[in-house]
Amino acid sequence: MVKKFDIHQLSQPSSWVEYDSEMSDCHCDARRNGDYCRCKTVASTKITEICIPEIVNLLFKNTEENNDKLLKYCVNRILTYSSANEKEHWIVSVSNGYYGQETDGTYLDYSTVGKLSIPISELLESKSLHQRVLIALEWEYGYLLDSLKDIKSCTEVSVDPAEIIVPQQEYYRKMDKEAIEQYKDFDGPICICLKVGDAYKVVDGYHRLQANIDKSSINILVLE
Repeated sequence: MVKKFDIHQLSQPSSWVEYDSEMSDCHCDARRNGDYCRCKTVASTKITEICIPEIVNLLFKNTEENNDKLLKYCVNRILTYSSANEKEHWIVSVSNGYYGQETDGTYLDYSTVGKLSIPISELLESKSLHQRVLIALEWEYGYLLDSLKDIKSCTEVSVDPAEIIVPQQEYYRKMDKEAIEQYKDFDGPICICLKVGDAYKVVDGYHRLQANIDKSSINILVLE
């Protein structure tokens, strides 16, 4: 069934993030009596990995907005630069089953979901592509560059990575290799750029650009 995108899904247990769990020892006589143990409890849990692109794909699965790559991109940026990308804000759901306690997946704490609902609501209410991109950028960096304040349009174009100007070379060279790797198969615009003559200057997306630099062409968002 097709549904509408809803960030509050994150507060419901699902396979959002990876985790480990350990069970307590059995303290009943069930096994000695040829039965199954029903007294075990979940002794400990630990969040092991958060992959924001996978979370975004799950959020949009079977939704009306599933093919809206720009909206997915903006949600990705907001989640990446929020508490949703911190392990301590994810909780392993535990419930009682016929054979003792069991885990039901993970969910994001309610406070974080509430905070995320504010910029996400702004995104959904905005029908302008450039407005959505600016909302995501302001969330990520806390402010907008002066060069972005008068932007009137946003266009997705396919370009050769060689046409892209990287203004911060030192930062570009020192980027985290693990962060780069997770963008190898990124399904969305690779970077946000400003048009400079016949070239494009990166505003945001250094990691995604480096992860896809060897491709013959990539899709970028051009702000004008």
